[in-house]
Amino acid sequence: MFLIFGVQNGEKTFRIKGSFVCPVCGRRTGVSVVMTYYYFSLFFIPLFSWGRSYYVVTECCNAAAPLDAQTGNSVRRGKTDTFTDIDDLDFSGYDGMFSSFGNTAPFSRRCPHCGY
Repeated sequence: MFLIFGVQNGEKTFRIKGSFVCPVCGRRTGVSVVMTYYYFSLFFIPLFSWGRSYYVVTECCNAAAPLDAQTGNSVRRGKTDTFTDIDDLDFSGYDGMFSSFGNTAPFSRRCPHCGY
């Protein structure tokens, strides 16, 4: 009997309404909330997920800041789709974390678009 199973990581992006000033490069930008997670699959069917993490990602330079689970869950469930301010979030160490294609990229200290 064959048993095909695996553990993989997944990623979902939720668009946030509004326009903000990027704290990394200073340009006007939109933001998204990215949820990363792991899931277990059996015969290529995802059964359950765990280890959810949420990040706010800017569209201008893909800088990311960790987001608390409560706010991330409300965005995921569709209860909120706006932020009042992103200046309270910590973008240090997450510059350029997510590539333009939505895949997790290695950490970088410089913006991939403007070089700052």
